[in-house]
Amino acid sequence: MEAVAELITQSDVDCLEHLRNVTCDDDDDGCGFTISFHFGPNPYFTNTALTKKYQIPNLLLEDEPILKNVEGCTIDWKAGTSLTYREVTKKQRSKSGRKAGQIRTITKRERTDSFFHFFTPPKMPSMETMDEEEADAIEDAFDHDYDVAQAFR
Repeated sequence: MEAVAELITQSDVDCLEHLRNVTCDDDDDGCGFTISFHFGPNPYFTNTALTKKYQIPNLLLEDEPILKNVEGCTIDWKAGTSLTYREVTKKQRSKSGRKAGQIRTITKRERTDSFFHFFTPPKMPSMETMDEEEADAIEDAFDHDYDVAQAFR
């Protein structure tokens, strides 16, 4: 459970108080599983369940598991309650052109630390464009993601 604990922030704790149950359903063909987090009504999102599906063709074998695919879900955050991103408003002065010197306000989304990023799995890049360092980083990200899933399983 250490892999899970390091993902949870104080903001997540408040939201996770609405967690009612965690279930794990194995695929009928034995080549994967789905973890479902069931929530009661809460002020953060409208979903009643958040899911993550793992496809692992060799799950029933003794070998090290090989992830074929990982699918998360979209969290339907209520307005202004996202725990995964925050909106930051900045004032920016135009440096050149017709509007030089004018100030405009821009809003950017900044990623915040949150357990709820777990439901957005790492993306698998093209193998042709990936160097060894990127491949190692992706492998580490998927290994950590799978460790978290196994803790719930």
